[in-house]
Amino acid sequence: MNDDARDRLATVAALRAARETGALDALLDDADTPSDVAARTDLDDRAASVLVDVLADRGFFDVVDGAYEPTNRALGLLTKTDLRSIGTTPQDIDRFGAYAALPETLTEDDPVAAARDARSDDHERNRLGARQATPDAAVSAAVSAAQRAAPGATSVVDVGGSPGKHATEFGARGHDVTLRDTPARIDAARPLLEPRNVDLDTGPLSDPLPTTDLVFATDLTPRLDDDAIDAFASSAHDALVPSADPTDTDTDATDRPPASERALVLVEHLQDRSPRTPTRRLDALATGHPGNHRTEDDLQTALETAGFQAVDVHAVPGLDAHAVVATPRRT
Repeated sequence: MNDDARDRLATVAALRAARETGALDALLDDADTPSDVAARTDLDDRAASVLVDVLADRGFFDVVDGAYEPTNRALGLLTKTDLRSIGTTPQDIDRFGAYAALPETLTEDDPVAAARDARSDDHERNRLGARQATPDAAVSAAVSAAQRAAPGATSVVDVGGSPGKHATEFGARGHDVTLRDTPARIDAARPLLEPRNVDLDTGPLSDPLPTTDLVFATDLTPRLDDDAIDAFASSAHDALVPSADPTDTDTDATDRPPASERALVLVEHLQDRSPRTPTRRLDALATGHPGNHRTEDDLQTALETAGFQAVDVHAVPGLDAHAVVATPRRT
């Protein structure tokens, strides 16, 4: 391990230790010095000094008139109110804790449930904060891949995409966008999306979806077990090619592109195509996700079983993920 890699690991380890021992809360409250931290926690003077020194060295605190004060880099550690202020560091701390707990969680009867029970109280908001910090170029690349698959689409349903960066980008490009996600995630995303041109649709990811021209998702498969993947695939197909219903007045079929120009697009890290997928699979297991990063064949089988007539896989320029493009059967 080189010095840079060791420093990155040590930084996350120190943040995790500071959070779990109460040292971080003390510093973010009114503890000005390592001695104050030691007095407020079970740490001795040396341990407090080491932790505070690391956090200051890595830019989370500055010394001002002898007192340690949080910098902008510590903002995501200080507040969870605005997802835009959280950044990626809190999720890094959660991931470190999940990896450290693997010897215990993997030996439980239900490792996924054990990992979920071991999550921090802020796990979901930290995860959403990290997703909100996705670089704009990566968001644009994924949205562009979906548009290439369904160039005539006017409506989009983004499944599981909270806090809504991709949905917002679709809206900015002129699409009518609906974001489907679970209640807690929609509630977290609502303050960011209410001013945007994005409709919010609360519900399980595998439940029936609104009628649309394009169903879109990113890294959805780790969140769904095999049964849920099958249900989602069927729901996506039904949303793209709904059954004829004379009582349905919400959609004018004459305004929609033909079925051959509608699509389901999953931007995924495929087990047999994407680099570093083994560690992504470990991450999903360690953090309590019920699903897995699937292979191309696994997804193709599930989608074709649901009625999709063609499934193609394309590299996405600028991403280490692939676009799985499924075309519904023609009506």
